[in-house]
Amino acid sequence: MRLRYHGVPWIRPAVDQTVKKFFMKYGKLRNYRKGEMIFKGKEFYPYLSLIVSGIVSKYCENILMQKTTKDKAISVIFHNSMIGDSFFLSDRTSNVSATAIRDCVFLEVPHETAWDYMFSNNDFNKKMIYSLMYDIESDLEGFANIVARTPKDRMFCFFKGLINRFEVGIENGWYRLPVDFTHSEIAQIIYTTPLTVNRLLLELKREGNYKKVKKVRFIRKNVLDNLYDWEDSDGNDSVFIDSKVYRIS
Repeated sequence: MRLRYHGVPWIRPAVDQTVKKFFMKYGKLRNYRKGEMIFKGKEFYPYLSLIVSGIVSKYCENILMQKTTKDKAISVIFHNSMIGDSFFLSDRTSNVSATAIRDCVFLEVPHETAWDYMFSNNDFNKKMIYSLMYDIESDLEGFANIVARTPKDRMFCFFKGLINRFEVGIENGWYRLPVDFTHSEIAQIIYTTPLTVNRLLLELKREGNYKKVKKVRFIRKNVLDNLYDWEDSDGNDSVFIDSKVYRIS
């Protein structure tokens, strides 16, 4: 699943409990409605924030790729993960936007408060840096997977990342996908079209490897077992794509 770093593509990890306690102590609650923009490209976001509930899509509006939907997600950010880290670290803007794709609750901390606390608390400082690095690695892994994998394997990587993030157990050989994303949302994350997502899921269904019960999606465990992951590999730098092996240059 991972090609270069420890971060999981597109999906940011939950923060350490020490970091979470900091947000609980110093953060100010703020609500964002589904569809509300949190910040847009070239706009500065002056907070380091923890998502208490909801889902955020971070994306670049100006990425235009042939045969894909318009706005492509750089990452999807769930509860107990941070947002605003690039602004916090660089103190400058970027061409990245973020929108709540479900109703959200944030704990927002001004940059000055976070920096002051980091300088006065070495243990927190170290754990915060680890969390920030994982977030950056997750974004980079997403880009690496777009280059190296087919849409089918990108979808598998995304599903496995969701399963790991939400610690989903196996039910009689099946994984329950923990979030009901639309085909359009999946397409925006894995850089393809909703039509391609629909076709891939129909193929899996015909093979007996995918099913949907009411609004809950299930995928067979064995479909996700052979995804290449550098940390679990035998040192052979290759990626499994549609039963072929492609070297990573």
